[in-house]
Amino acid sequence: MNHHAHPWWRRAGTRMLDTLFPPHCLACGADVMQAGLLCATCVSQLHLITSPYCHRCALPFPSRAAGGATLTCTACAENPPPWREGRAAMVYDDLPRQLILPLKYADRTENATLLARYMAAAARGLVEKDSIFIPVPLHRVRLFTRRYNQAALLACALARTADRGQRPA
Repeated sequence: MNHHAHPWWRRAGTRMLDTLFPPHCLACGADVMQAGLLCATCVSQLHLITSPYCHRCALPFPSRAAGGATLTCTACAENPPPWREGRAAMVYDDLPRQLILPLKYADRTENATLLARYMAAAARGLVEKDSIFIPVPLHRVRLFTRRYNQAALLACALARTADRGQRPA
């Protein structure tokens, strides 16, 4: 992070808050150097989706040859989704579930910024400076009970992250 991007008073305030309330890993609660991050153990448990993967649905392939010349999985080749390209940041297994479910159901809105950084990294090459991020609307009853739309939080965080070109940490 560029320390000159924030004014001195904000950096000082962050240091003071970190002293009073030491930052913890968003997944397991272990101590971390900066708020809003994962510890090294949790980062090592992430299964990030990198090439080769299906360019339509982001299903990871075991090898480049498995994706064929078009890098499209059999399901997308037989029944193409309505979008041209898609990306996924990580395999939805235990650790991502520990970040996503609390964002959706337990008011852990701070997880949106971290998840958006991983989403931005996965979408590199698809997202451009003038890209528009539109969240999936939440039914008004569900919005009333949750008090926020997690897709909107992710879209806003993704737009900010993509605009700054940040990498996940």
